[in-house]
Amino acid sequence: MAGITRTARHPLAEPREHPPQRSGGLGGLLSVSGTFLTSFMLFGWFAVQGIVLARMLGPEGRGGFAATIAYPQMLLYLGLLGAADLFARRAARWQSNDAPLRRAALRYGGLTGTLTMLASGLLILIAMPEDKRSLIPLALLVAATLPFQHVRLAVQAVDHGCGRLNRYNASRLLAAAAPPFALAVAWVAGLRSLQGAVYVYAAAMFVSVGLVHWGMRQSWWGEASPSTRTALREGRGFAGSQVVAELLDRADVGLILWLGTLLEQGFYAAAVPIAGTMAIVPMAVATYTFRHGAVGQRPFTTRQATVKLGVLSLAQLISGLALAAVLPVVIPLLYGPDFAPAVVFVWWLLPAAALRGVVIAVDGYLRGRNRSRPGIVARVIALLVLLGCSAGLYSQWGVYAIPFSLGIAQAVATLLVVVAMYGEVGQRDEADLHDAADQKDVNVREATDD
Repeated sequence: MAGITRTARHPLAEPREHPPQRSGGLGGLLSVSGTFLTSFMLFGWFAVQGIVLARMLGPEGRGGFAATIAYPQMLLYLGLLGAADLFARRAARWQSNDAPLRRAALRYGGLTGTLTMLASGLLILIAMPEDKRSLIPLALLVAATLPFQHVRLAVQAVDHGCGRLNRYNASRLLAAAAPPFALAVAWVAGLRSLQGAVYVYAAAMFVSVGLVHWGMRQSWWGEASPSTRTALREGRGFAGSQVVAELLDRADVGLILWLGTLLEQGFYAAAVPIAGTMAIVPMAVATYTFRHGAVGQRPFTTRQATVKLGVLSLAQLISGLALAAVLPVVIPLLYGPDFAPAVVFVWWLLPAAALRGVVIAVDGYLRGRNRSRPGIVARVIALLVLLGCSAGLYSQWGVYAIPFSLGIAQAVATLLVVVAMYGEVGQRDEADLHDAADQKDVNVREATDD
């Protein structure tokens, strides 16, 4: 028809029978509450796992467990190649029948998981420090769980994108609960060996893949869309963002693996999940900021972005100070008096953890707007800062140079993604000014015609 222009379809868009599920009313409030509650409970399970391992193995044994899972954990999300964002964004713009998308996610996760398992195994064999090479067989067992973990993570991303947050949150919670629950049962039963702990941990990882069946109402055999090749091509931007994010987030663990003793690695491993609680609120915020952009809603205004950023920053500051104050009492109480030196590691890690939370929330919004490049660039620069500062300070500060350098690196990443966010919201302000000017011209013309 004359006068009507057809807008270009988004490359990730697919025809759909119904619009994607959106959160609204009481259901939306429950989903929001559920996501924040899930974030707290996820970190709660991680904390339980840390407590159980500390009580079961002691500081040096805890360091041995950390060294065993180091390479598989470092490559877990890095090797996922952006599948979580890719399939969540696809689902947000896709048809109501999501069975073909779930099949595609399963195949994609199986491929990336297998490749990641092989890469992890190679690193374990050739890059395990000499004093920790006795752990290689156990580390290879943990690496074998990676295909199963990738399948689960890729498939559950479909629920995230479709807005089925209750099921998405429940599946995340159950998967996170499996290892600490299994380890706690083994500990109560009298298990005290590193080898036994790794066996129990790996078994829980294998079992949790069963969660992929939740929400799949058809056979896993059938049409899959997109194809794996198409998904790999479309996910390149998401993959780049995830790879550099994981390199930055896990680089300190790699540095501790190589530069620290098993005892120091045990203290550091105990400190990381406690400092990681600073990401609870930002990760929940990122879930919604990503979806805000992914479903095509208008960008935030400068004022909206400033208010949200200010509230988040204030929350990070207050929670960080409160956590730092209670650490000398909480850590010996939970982990035992042998882990008192971990308090200092947490203090060093808190600034980096607080800033990382801001990066997660802001980058979630940018990725939802299909702007993954700012997060990639910011993290690449931050990673170089981390490595450079650690190398320069290690001779004087020892392993404490690593968390200090991580704080500087996260500060750089925060500055860069915030600048990118204001560039994005500035386009919204400019568009609103143009709209207001156009409307004013229309009103003037109508008044003149009258």
